[in-house]
Amino acid sequence: MAADSPDFGAVDFVRYLVTSKWNVTHVLADRDELWASAAAAGYEVVVAIKPLEERDRQFAPPSTAPVAPERSPSPSPPAAAPAADSPTGLPVAVIRTMRLPYDPAAVLELTAALLRADPQFPSSGATVLDLGCGAGRDIMWLLHTFPDCLASAVGVDSWKGSCDRTAQAARVLAVTDRVQVVPARLDPFGAIKPAVPAWPTPFDWVLLHRFLPPRTFAPALHKFLNKPGAVVMLSTFQLPQGMELDEWMEKHETPTSLTNLLVPGELTRPLNARLLDRPDAEVIARASEWGWGFTKEAGYQVLRNETVVIADGRPLDWFVARKM
Repeated sequence: MAADSPDFGAVDFVRYLVTSKWNVTHVLADRDELWASAAAAGYEVVVAIKPLEERDRQFAPPSTAPVAPERSPSPSPPAAAPAADSPTGLPVAVIRTMRLPYDPAAVLELTAALLRADPQFPSSGATVLDLGCGAGRDIMWLLHTFPDCLASAVGVDSWKGSCDRTAQAARVLAVTDRVQVVPARLDPFGAIKPAVPAWPTPFDWVLLHRFLPPRTFAPALHKFLNKPGAVVMLSTFQLPQGMELDEWMEKHETPTSLTNLLVPGELTRPLNARLLDRPDAEVIARASEWGWGFTKEAGYQVLRNETVVIADGRPLDWFVARKM
């Protein structure tokens, strides 16, 4: 990077934190651009690095970096046009290249790499549905990382706070025109409340990350995947083979019931028609008989079905299947 060019990597990170309402109390920096951006965002910049005492200089590594100023000057506005829809005020070109202040889940990154290398997955114009999207981390990372491949995303969550944060993230990243945020609940028997108009169904990729809808929602899930090449990634906690629920609860704090916990084999068993009209409590009690229907007979090819152990020791089932 040229010496006189601004370090937008520093600037965008500070502004992202501010616009996301992080309570930032201190900023440690060794670059003039970051000091300037912090000052522009409204922080009083106080130098925390003092010049070395003469007796310490002999032990310091050689450096040509200038000493940070006592007060940073107000930065000049960027030459490029700012993003019309982003509260950061940063140019769209800069937003497109900024690094997000978090890393994606490993299973999401692995699935994205798998699909990017798959000739059957669209190289452009793909649509994504994230059920149980939370604060939108997954779809924001996907849209930001693969702008040429993914055209749009729909995020669904029952908690309004999550939907608000997803919408806020879309504004910060200037992708509001590509994101539909839906505050809705997925109920048993395929009901979505309130009903969602203008679904761009079927989707190219349906994502369920650490979220398990009611089991009798399965037929509706298959409708979202009703075209050749559509992919589902389902990654949620699974009871290990041979382990009972009470043993799981002794070892792990959550989940505490089979409502949010898979049992081995249920994803690849056929849909159990005898349970499709039964109350959710009964279906959960008979989870060992239940099947989600991602079978060869139903037209699916299983691409991945592996157990991934996360940092706290809980096993996740990483499942990826494609509609043939």
